This record gives sequence, structure tokens and C-alpha cells, in this order.
Amino acid sequence: MLRYSGVMISAESISRMRRGKPVATVPRERIINLKLCNDTGVRNPFCHFLLGFTMVMLGAIGDFIVLVSSLSGVRLDADVDPEGLVIPLIPVGFWVMIGTGLLLLVGVFRAKYHLLIETGQGITRIFFEKPADQQEIRRFLAKAGAEFGYEFDISGVEKSAGAEPE
Repeated sequence: MLRYSGVMISAESISRMRRGKPVATVPRERIINLKLCNDTGVRNPFCHFLLGFTMVMLGAIGDFIVLVSSLSGVRLDADVDPEGLVIPLIPVGFWVMIGTGLLLLVGVFRAKYHLLIETGQGITRIFFEKPADQQEIRRFLAKAGAEFGYEFDISGVEKSAGAEPE
């Protein structure tokens, strides 16, 4: 059994590990094709991008409106006790929107290496946890191939990285 960055490969299966326990397992007898890919970890990247962009823009526009209105002397908070603690909830809400939108956008643009496992029932993507070096992943897959007889297609990653296939 071999483990690297949240992926466990054994003679019987390939699994995605989280906190030491398998969360997704593909038995060897179901595997048709194995391919190493580098892609976004988001399931619906267009929806995440659209939602993230919308949240960032609405938050920025809202913060701009709050800034302009406060500079012109308009108060957005009603009946505030001048001696008590005042938390401007409207601008804080807009900043939370901006932060959440930026997190969604970062998730779309952050590419991760993963194994694309084709089975008779569909395709399973098993992601490596940490942003790993391509050479380390290639060594891990070569060792798994030598020990357990798996054949990994890494040609797509080699072309995108500009490396010559061996």
C-alpha cells in the first residue's frame, strides 16, 4: 500500500484519504483507464466564478455607496446610542460578501493535480491534497505502477507543462 498527499494506492483499489480514513474508493476491477490531470478542484467552475464575481462586484458597489453616503453626511444606522459601541453592520456585510466572493474565485483558479479514474459507472476524480510537485507525483505513480501493475496516462500533464515525454 502506497500513500502520498491524501491518495492511497494498493493492489486492490485506489482511494482518497481524509484524516487517515478512505472517503472515496475505486476497486481495481472497475478501473478502465487512469489519467493524471491538472485541473480546478471545483465541481462547477462556471457557477463558482459567476457567483464569486457577482458577490465581489455587489460588495464593492455597496461599500462604495456606503463610503459616498458617509462622506456626504447621510447616516445609514438608525437610532444609535452615541455612548455605546457602534458596529457598522452594513459595511461589514459588504466586506464579508467581498471576502466570500474572492474565496470562490480563488477556488476556481487554483489548479490541483488529480487522478481521473474512468470506470464503467462513470468518472471519478481523486485529488492530491497539497499542491505537489509534478515530479514527486510522477515518482509516486511510477512506484505504484511498478509494485501493483497500474498503467497511468500522464501525457496530458506533460504536454501542458511543456516537458518532453519519456
